[in-house]
Amino acid sequence: YTNNTSTPESSIRKDESSQIPQTGISIIINEQNSSGQSGIATIAELGGKVVVNLKLVGFDLSTPQPSHLHQGSCEAPGEIVYPLTNVVSGVSQTTLNVDMATFSSKFPLVLNVHKSPEESGIYVVCGQVSP
Repeated sequence: YTNNTSTPESSIRKDESSQIPQTGISIIINEQNSSGQSGIATIAELGGKVVVNLKLVGFDLSTPQPSHLHQGSCEAPGEIVYPLTNVVSGVSQTTLNVDMATFSSKFPLVLNVHKSPEESGIYVVCGQVSP
C-alpha cells in the first residue's frame, strides 16, 4: 500500500497571503529629553508596501506628536526620509509606498517623535532602524 496523497506547501490562498507580513523589523524606541515616553515600532512589508506601526507609553500621550524617519543617528538626526502619521494617544500607523528592499536601501535611519507640532524641535523618543 502506498499513500499518494500530497499536501500543498501552504494552505493559504494567494489573496490571503498578501495580508501576511513577509519581512519585518522591531525597534525599541528610547526616551529623549526627559520626556517619560518610550515604546516599540514594528516595520514590515505587507502587500509590497512598508507598514510602520508605532506604540508609545508614558507621559502626555494626549497631544498629537509628529513623527518621521530621518537619515543619521539618534545623536545626530539628518534629513527626513519618510514622514510618518502623527502619534495620537500613543499610536501611529503609516503605509509607505515602497517595498522593504527600497526602504532598507535608505539605512541608517532613525525614528523620531517630536513633542508637539508647536515644539517640533524637541524630540521625545528615538530609535535606530537597521536590519
